[in-house]
Amino acid sequence: SAALTSKVMKIAFIEKMEDVIENDSEVTHFDLSQSVTEVILSPIKIKLKIDSADVETSYHPVVQSGGDYDLKLTAESNKNILKPDIIIASIGARYRSYCGTITRSFFVDAPKRIVEIYAALLQTHSRCADSLRSGVPLKEVMAAAHNFLKERYASLIPHLTRTLGCALGLDFKEK
Repeated sequence: SAALTSKVMKIAFIEKMEDVIENDSEVTHFDLSQSVTEVILSPIKIKLKIDSADVETSYHPVVQSGGDYDLKLTAESNKNILKPDIIIASIGARYRSYCGTITRSFFVDAPKRIVEIYAALLQTHSRCADSLRSGVPLKEVMAAAHNFLKERYASLIPHLTRTLGCALGLDFKEK
């Protein structure tokens, strides 16, 4: 599922997004999301030799841009036109009952402040990764994120989402 999701992101989303931006084309978030779904359901389109009967989406792909972002797991693509600024794409595919998800942020002439905030979040991500150990409850990983932000970037704490993401497994949302 991870290989499928990664390849769909690279070929079905990134290449299409780049084409839209480079050619000043217009496509809605929803339409781009639909085209990604079609590739997930028919992996032969990206030269993956896996049976399409073993594949489905974990959730409908989410594409967002233009300053209107919803970072919740329940987010959906809207009918707004893709804007070349800050683009967020989230894709989830299920292969033989296993789910893989990937979310990426793309900056196209993003404001300097946004790039700085993103760098802070990457540092926070590294702290979280350092906290991940067998037997360590995930709430301690969340606490590490909060503590790091509190020390260095306290102004970002109110904007932190309730969860820090998801993982690979049988269920899209596990407790």
